[in-house]
Amino acid sequence: MRIKFSNKLHSLLIIHTFLILFSIQPLLTISSPVRDYWPTTGWITTTPEEQNLDSEKLEELEEYLLDYPLDIHSLIITRHGYLVYEKYYDGFSSSSKHAIWSVTKSIMSSLYGIALDNGYFDNLSQTVLSFFQDRVIANNSTWKDEMNLNHLLTMSSGIFWPADSLYWYSWLNSDDQIQFVLNLTMGTKPGTEFSYNTGSSHLLSAILENVTGQSTLDFARTNLFDKIGITDIQWDTDKSGLYFGGHGLHLRPLDMTKFGYLYLNNGTWNDEQIVSEEWVNSSSTAVWTINGEVSYGRYWWIRPNSEMYMAIGYEGQYIYIIPKYDMVVAITAKELFDLPHGAILHNYLYEAITVLSSKVSLNTIISLLIVVPIIIINFRSRKSN
Repeated sequence: MRIKFSNKLHSLLIIHTFLILFSIQPLLTISSPVRDYWPTTGWITTTPEEQNLDSEKLEELEEYLLDYPLDIHSLIITRHGYLVYEKYYDGFSSSSKHAIWSVTKSIMSSLYGIALDNGYFDNLSQTVLSFFQDRVIANNSTWKDEMNLNHLLTMSSGIFWPADSLYWYSWLNSDDQIQFVLNLTMGTKPGTEFSYNTGSSHLLSAILENVTGQSTLDFARTNLFDKIGITDIQWDTDKSGLYFGGHGLHLRPLDMTKFGYLYLNNGTWNDEQIVSEEWVNSSSTAVWTINGEVSYGRYWWIRPNSEMYMAIGYEGQYIYIIPKYDMVVAITAKELFDLPHGAILHNYLYEAITVLSSKVSLNTIISLLIVVPIIIINFRSRKSN
């Protein structure tokens, strides 16, 4: 028995098959697509399904976070450059700025990448004390003389900085916070040990102002924020008026996501290279292994097993950069510590992609199983005739 089709029907079947194949192409590639717009003036919103995400799984993520022992304030998810999930809680809204704490450090890292590209620094090997030659510094030592910019950016300055809240407040309440840090004793040789130190981040702000002749905020506005459409900014200062280098920024969660999107696009925005791709890659590459799941680069935390990196701030401020799935996620909260990132990523965000991909793939396979054999039978029938 031979199945015969008209030329028109045969052509339609072939077209249908090609449409199916093209429809699964986005599921087969992990490379970033060509951007059809940039969210400088605002994000375009779509449904999760339009960006190959399962909305039910994202709702499960929201429920998980709301049930977690934390006071969550926002959850923002973008994929392929489109806003697919935007939720606010506890009186916060899209116009609310939020203290992002040490996420400020990741932004400071980007400013150093920009400053390097613009020739304000020769390299990251320049010593820290060379920028403070007008100051009398206590507890001088060979180790302190060796401390350089790269040591500050990789949390390996060697400065003794205990993880003690009383110590933090002593620094915060000091009359001269830069002098406070410069006068500290050295605990280890620079570059030999990871030691988280917000005081050393503040030195970076002072150095940036020194070499650029601008305030840290002005430099950030001109070279970063204005270019990607971040205009609603609050940045706290120390008693001398110096913008804090390791905390102090307040941004809208949607603007946190813009900053993440800049990095997702390797430092480019609307065809302009704002941060060099080399800096994006090097700052998000592990310098220190913290444990089996987490590493640290230049003010970015990296989760190699999850194929992502992130900015982290005190009490639960996060920006996830997920290049493999072309996603950026921002979370703000209060009194949230040790958020289970692995569960969020693998049980919810990545599963949202897997679940939907499986659904699409099943429909695709069924369609191909029906259409392709018919085309083959018809082709053989035509050939035998």
